[in-house]
Amino acid sequence: MMPLIKPKVITVKDLDGVDRSYTISRFPTVDSREIITQYPVTGLPKIGDYKSNAELAAKIMCYVEVQPMQGEPIRLTTEALRNNHIPDGETHLRIEWEAMGYNTSFFGAGKTLSFLEGFKETLKAWILSILMDLSERSSRTTKPL
Repeated sequence: MMPLIKPKVITVKDLDGVDRSYTISRFPTVDSREIITQYPVTGLPKIGDYKSNAELAAKIMCYVEVQPMQGEPIRLTTEALRNNHIPDGETHLRIEWEAMGYNTSFFGAGKTLSFLEGFKETLKAWILSILMDLSERSSRTTKPL
């Protein structure tokens, strides 16, 4: 297994308020491109594709390690390892968020919100255009033969 790229230790609080440490990594170039271009869109409610988003989240977690009390760090490459070392779904999402922020310039420091707001506005305009076109077509009256 390839070593982590520029490893960074992060601490996230779980649902019970317990601080937990994980080591995140920069994504390798090819995986980075796939994750960064698809992850935000597949996670959008009512638009995204949960299965694709879950697969990308699993790929993200392949670049996350946990340090047990004894022994070598464990890379969270399988569902079983994630279930054993991440106590809840919210903590999992916080780790994903931290990893995305570490691997992009637009996911950190509130920039994600402006990125998603811009995407939302573009999407809204596109949907409105489609609806107006459909409305116009359905309200046309035709002369009886």
